[in-house]
This record gives sequence, C-alpha cells and structure tokens, in this order.
Amino acid sequence: MKMSNALRIVAAVSLGLTTSVFADLRLPSPELETLPNGLQIAWFLDQKLPVIDLGLLVKTGTREDPIGKSGLALLTASALERGAGTRNQLEFSRAFENLGGSFSASVDEDAISIAIHGLSTDTPQLLDLLADSVLLPKFDDAEIQRVKEQEKEKWEHLGDSAESLASFTMARWMSRTSPYARGSLYSIPEWMGLSGNDVRSFYQARMTPDQAILMVVGRGDRASIRAQIAKRFADWKKVPAPAGASKKAASLEYPKIDRDAKLVVVDRPGLPQAQVRFGFPIPSIYSKNRYALAVSNALLGEYFNSRLNSVIRDELGLAYGVGSSLSYAKELSYLTIASATALQHTPILIREVQKILDSLKRGELLDEEVQTSKSFLIGGYPMSVSTLGAVASRWLAGNVYGLGPDFLNEYIPEVQKVDRKRAIDAIQEAFRLDQMKIVIAGDASKIAPLLAKFGWKNVKVLRAPDLMDFRELDSRAPRRR
Repeated sequence: MKMSNALRIVAAVSLGLTTSVFADLRLPSPELETLPNGLQIAWFLDQKLPVIDLGLLVKTGTREDPIGKSGLALLTASALERGAGTRNQLEFSRAFENLGGSFSASVDEDAISIAIHGLSTDTPQLLDLLADSVLLPKFDDAEIQRVKEQEKEKWEHLGDSAESLASFTMARWMSRTSPYARGSLYSIPEWMGLSGNDVRSFYQARMTPDQAILMVVGRGDRASIRAQIAKRFADWKKVPAPAGASKKAASLEYPKIDRDAKLVVVDRPGLPQAQVRFGFPIPSIYSKNRYALAVSNALLGEYFNSRLNSVIRDELGLAYGVGSSLSYAKELSYLTIASATALQHTPILIREVQKILDSLKRGELLDEEVQTSKSFLIGGYPMSVSTLGAVASRWLAGNVYGLGPDFLNEYIPEVQKVDRKRAIDAIQEAFRLDQMKIVIAGDASKIAPLLAKFGWKNVKVLRAPDLMDFRELDSRAPRRR
C-alpha cells in the first residue's frame, strides 16, 4: 500500500506530539484493603466533585450457568434490580429517584456488576441501598416471571435486525468451543423454565464476598464510609464452593452448520443490503504481543484512514463504513470485521477483505501506517480515562483479568514500543485466517447465487429461529462427523 509524502509527515509529526504530550501521564491506582469476610475494597477518592460512585463486582458470570439452566446468571442480575430489603421494585426505584441517583445491575461472561451513582452527601443512604441489594434482594417470584417474559420478547425479535443477526451469529460461532458457548442464554424453553428457587440457589452459591470487589469512587471520608461498609456487610459470609463448580462447561454447536463450514447466510428475505461479519480466533489477552496486536488492529480497521476504510470505502465504494475490533474474555479472544453492502456487492466485499488480510499476513505494511496507528491509540487513550470513574472501570477490568498492578500505566509505553517488526510478528501470530468464519445476514435467495459465481458452493442458510436452537454437547462424548 502506498503512502503520500504528506501523510508520512503527518504520521511522524502527530506521533511526536502525542508521545511528548502524554509521556508523563500517570493514572492513579486505588488503595486496597480486604475485610475479614474477604470483601475487597478499592478506594478511588477525590474531593473535587460532590459525587460518589459505588460499584460492586462479583466474579461470577454467565459461564457459571448450570448445565440445563442457561440464563440463570442473567436472570439473577436482572432480579437484583427488582426490590431489596423492605422495598418492592417500585419503592426501590423511587428510593434512588428521590436522591437523584441511579442503580443498575448487569452481567457478562465473567462477572455480575452493580453500579450506583449519586451525590456524595447521600453516601450513607446509597450504601444502605447497596447493602440491601446485595444482602437482602427480594427475588420476588412475580418480578422474576416479569423479567423472563420481557427477555423472551427481546429474543423473539432477534430477527428484526440484520445487524443483530449477523453479530449474534458471529459471536456464537466464535465462542462455540469455549466455556462461553452458551452465551447469556440460548434456549427460550430453558429460560422460561427457570424459577425463583433457581435464582435464590445461584445467588447463595455464587454471590459471595470472597469473590467480590467494592469500588468507592469520588468524594467522601474514608473512615466513615469504611465503618458503614464494615457494619452493613459484616453478615455477608463466605460459603463453600458449590458442587461441580470446577466442571468444564459444555460446548455447543449449531445443529444445521457443519463444523468445518467457513460461511453461513442468515436469511432475511427482502433486504436490499447484506450485513457481513468476518471473525477468527486470536491469542489471549495474556499474550506478550497484546499491544502490538492492538496497533495492528487499529491499522486494519479502527480509524477513518485505516486499511479497510481506505480500500473498501474510499477506493472501491463498496460500503459506507467498515471496521475491525478485538474481543477479549478470560478464556476467549477473537477479531471481528463488520460491514454492510448492497446485495450485489457481497461477494466482492468478501474477496477484497480477504485480500487485505492476506496482504497484512504477508507483512505488507508500512512504517508510516504503524506510526499513524500508534498516534491514534496514544492520542485517544487519555480521552478514554478522562474521568476518575473511567480510570476505576479500566482498573477493575485489569483486576478481573489479572493483568497486574501496572496495567493502568503501561498502555502508552507499551504502544510506543511497537515498531513495524513487532506489528508484523503480532499479525503472524494472531491472524489465523485458516480458521476465519464469515456470516452474512440478508436475502439468501439472492445472495447464494452471487456467492456461487465466486466459488462459494453449498452455502449454508439459517433462519432466525435456528439461532436459538442448539444442541448441548457433553465434552466427554465423541463428536459426530
């Protein structure tokens, strides 16, 4: 790929500016302490603004769903918002509204999180509400049923969006052989079969203080806040690990896709466009080449003049936009490319993206591209941690993944170290193009013949309902060929 002299100058100057401006950037690390019950507290105190954020993370996520009870972690997290202590769901919500605060609970593959925001003058009341939500959740059967019905309706409309269909299918395909294969849920009948007793059992077994971190972010007096935390959370006790906790999660596979398939089409009749996704596994977040891969991915498709955008959008006019991203969990890592194009251009888009990936795999990248990518990442990093809450969130992610005490402040120095050779080495290691999968969401009756002309024979076609129809595989049983 050629680069003009002007762009070479811009790349060199911009990297020099970002390097000098941010060379001395140091982000604050929290002060840590652990209570007798194992609850860890991370203090990010700052007296500048009269606000407080309380964040509780418990290291148990959707990957811990028992076999046959997919969605239980999601249901538990959702039920935490539906009343606690002496308050029902409406009263619990109003308690935060009366303080001008907010409460939310969420779950991902590895953790359940509770987030509270409000004025620092209301910290005692907010801490009481947090303690109620953690120690005294209502788990009312009627509210749990309401959550189930609402989530069921969401999944029934999965097929309404081609973009959602493509992204969902790719995520499931990438995670097929990992502990995350079941996702937040995969079977509507299984989801609807979950009970209040299931939620209460999961909560008692998994929501334990020795697996939890409480972050205190913002203005406050540490001694008084600590005293209230110690008092309110003293009754939160450790419990023995649940039976079968170490059992490897079953893997899943789409019942209508051959294991060796490279491309599938999710049928959305009548659409004039196609949503296209590419994905392949990459080394874990613990790889020594993690930062070099970040530079390489930015070069590939993170910014306006990235390789994908320059070719697919600017030169060929195949799409309004195209981008790449890295996805990391503890035991799952993959790179995805996302774009949309007119139906008739679908096979051309696929061919051109493959050519770009092959070119990078051959080491065909310029020093100036690497420098521009580094400038983009280094220049954007301070914006991503421009508030204390953002710093705390990033620290928490590093803590969950066990990335070490220097995680917050190593980003810029490590990105600065990346040169063309390191970028190429990272691409050689990470771009496992022989394992790449392609998902297209669009009108299969029109897309399949176009693909056939470009050599894609026997294209596998799915319907939206097929995406929630999985067979759970016992990892000990031989897999069918």
